[in-house]
Amino acid sequence: MMNLQVRIKKPPNGTCSPDDFEIMETETPAPGKGEMLCRSKWLSLDPLTGRYRSQPGSGHVLPAQAICDVVDSRNDVFNTGDIVVMEAGVQNYCVSSGLSVHRVRTGSAPASVALGIMGDPGFTAYCGLLEVAHIRQGETVLVSAAGGPVGAMAGQIARIKGCKVIGIAASREQSEWCVREAHFHACIDERAEPLEERLRQLAPKGVDALFDSPGGEVVNAIISGDHLSLTGRVVRCIPNGASPMSTAVRVLHVDISAHEQRREAFFKDVIAWFAEGHLRYREDVVEGLRNAPTHFCRVMRGESFGRALIKA
Repeated sequence: MMNLQVRIKKPPNGTCSPDDFEIMETETPAPGKGEMLCRSKWLSLDPLTGRYRSQPGSGHVLPAQAICDVVDSRNDVFNTGDIVVMEAGVQNYCVSSGLSVHRVRTGSAPASVALGIMGDPGFTAYCGLLEVAHIRQGETVLVSAAGGPVGAMAGQIARIKGCKVIGIAASREQSEWCVREAHFHACIDERAEPLEERLRQLAPKGVDALFDSPGGEVVNAIISGDHLSLTGRVVRCIPNGASPMSTAVRVLHVDISAHEQRREAFFKDVIAWFAEGHLRYREDVVEGLRNAPTHFCRVMRGESFGRALIKA
């Protein structure tokens, strides 16, 4: 039984080409004592930024979180036949000790959302708004990268909690989806609309919470343009993101590992919200691991809309 892997040949550095990766076949690993062998069903493709604290180098399997079947378990917690979410890399099979692994729980939603609204992207939004920013009903919440999996979920959680939600999206398509499907109150197309002028129209009293996942000039423009309210705070979900220019701004950072005790409450809430029709999501899916390099490069160039997934 062979294991198909997508390995990094040349670490992406500003640009990305499918030629930066190589597809290899290796022997399927065998689990040792306390370990389990897992087979990938769905894999997420994330830019090599954000949650990756160190850049994987040449020869490494392309990182990816995955939904996997446990096909052989010698682990005391997980059994053969379990379906789990884990860091697996872009490959058919991997061995895990069971650390940082969760059973898939999606209620009435498809299993793939365990990598999106009911996975770490959703949990990041949940912790950032409810555990870190402590948003309150009636506040105005601004979400950057609103068309991305984290931003889209953040906006919907804020809306469910009774906040006025304004998004900033990278295209007209994303902006329209945020309003029409995710029911944001408004969404600014940052490529076609004047950001600060639109913000003054939509939030004349200022923004109470800015949820920021990509970082960069958008945050600095909002801060330097005095668009935060007197109680305004910035929530960052990039581990090593650059700090805003102003040191007077209250900046809060999200580290979901520090809120792991809230994951059960998260599952309970999001499963109920989905069943009640409050949550929408988008996925950008291709089939087959051999198509992963091309799909990954689309993600790196910002051409993907929705959770970028590989169906193995």
